[in-house]
Amino acid sequence: MTEGITDDSNAQHHDFSRYWYLTYRDPTTEAFYSSYAYDKIIVPLRFTTFVAIFVYLTFGILDYALSVHAGREYWDLWLIRLTTGFPILLISFFLSFSRYSRQHYQRIYSTAIWLTGCSLLWVSAVGDVYLTERYYAGLFMVFFYGSMLFFIKFTYTVFMAISLYAMYVIVALYKGIETIAMINNLFFLTGGVLLAAIAVYIHEMYSRDNFKYSQILLSAVSEANAANKAKTDFLAVMNHELRSPLVSVIGGAQALTGQLFGDWHEKRELYVNYADMIERNGQHLLTIINEILDYSKAASGQQKLREAEFIVQETIAEAVDIVTPQLEQKDLQIHTHIPITPYTLFADPQLTKQMIVNLLSNAIKFSPKQATIKITLKTSDDGLHIKVKDQGIGINKEDLERVLKPFEQVDEPYIREQSSMGTGLGLPYVALLMQMHNGAITLDSELQQGTTATLIFPTERLL
Repeated sequence: MTEGITDDSNAQHHDFSRYWYLTYRDPTTEAFYSSYAYDKIIVPLRFTTFVAIFVYLTFGILDYALSVHAGREYWDLWLIRLTTGFPILLISFFLSFSRYSRQHYQRIYSTAIWLTGCSLLWVSAVGDVYLTERYYAGLFMVFFYGSMLFFIKFTYTVFMAISLYAMYVIVALYKGIETIAMINNLFFLTGGVLLAAIAVYIHEMYSRDNFKYSQILLSAVSEANAANKAKTDFLAVMNHELRSPLVSVIGGAQALTGQLFGDWHEKRELYVNYADMIERNGQHLLTIINEILDYSKAASGQQKLREAEFIVQETIAEAVDIVTPQLEQKDLQIHTHIPITPYTLFADPQLTKQMIVNLLSNAIKFSPKQATIKITLKTSDDGLHIKVKDQGIGINKEDLERVLKPFEQVDEPYIREQSSMGTGLGLPYVALLMQMHNGAITLDSELQQGTTATLIFPTERLL
């Protein structure tokens, strides 16, 4: 879900839309947090609900005993407890086992607490002034105990506290309790409301922060493991890519120096073939080493742009000339859709040519024999587009981002087989170079539909 603690893009997913509201800006993150919080609290929540039912009934019994001791019998008030608060808490307890609980538990429990508080206000309204003056403590217990121990969200807690507080004021004024009692009760309730709101806010804030950083840490570990695996796979590929041509070079050199097939003059053609084989494998090794060094140089920030004005059409033509031998080997055709009007670009001409060569080489590698590769040059609102489209096997949309990352390989067997014929750093290197130009590379592909790679240079570079 997330990355390292310092990752800005991930931090934005965990930003709050409003700090007083305590909701993540990203809806997916908010939904994931709600599910995460539910899994953590559902068992203690059920236990707390059971205790709340016991406490609620116990207070009712104690209230009745106190009223009898004072010479009053409040059977009607005891009946209110049994028919309102008690069944509400009991229903919320059983609802916690339903399939609706995960999605709606906050609403279920905040409603249960609020209605329980309303039942106590009902008791205060029905009872005499003596009862109204003393029932504020029970009301305080409801929203403080409920909001803290039921893990109710801050916004719901504030609504419950303010609404119950307001309703108590209305009941107290209606019953006409003494002024000094009113001041005492309201002072106590005001402090209780503020303390409950602050406590719940701090608790929820810390809970969300713990969730945020735990997910960031988990994601960082996951990405580190993926990076290690990718590098291990890369080293395995390099082991094959370097060892095979080296074995051929050494074997060929030994055959030449030892005149393994007889006299040089008599077996001249055979020895020439071995010399050609040594050259080919040496060039292959040089290409691999150059790709690794080029990528390392760009990734470390040592690659510098040598910017100049140049005609894009001429650079594309030069790139096509470079890959022409590869095209002829597979009997491939290149179709160009390039405007006659010359486009002048301010960029690094050599690196631009190298990027186009890399895209063409990839297209050649993954194209079947006698296929067609299309090169398109056009301008758009966001800048200059250089497109290279092949008729190869294509890439799953889920893998498009992976092929732009270093050391990553996709899972399609054919693609992995073709990718193993090199370092796999070509596209990541192009992506780095385009970033240096304040541009981008995009990939559009589907399996069996080919791939389109597009270099996008920003408008300010087009002269």
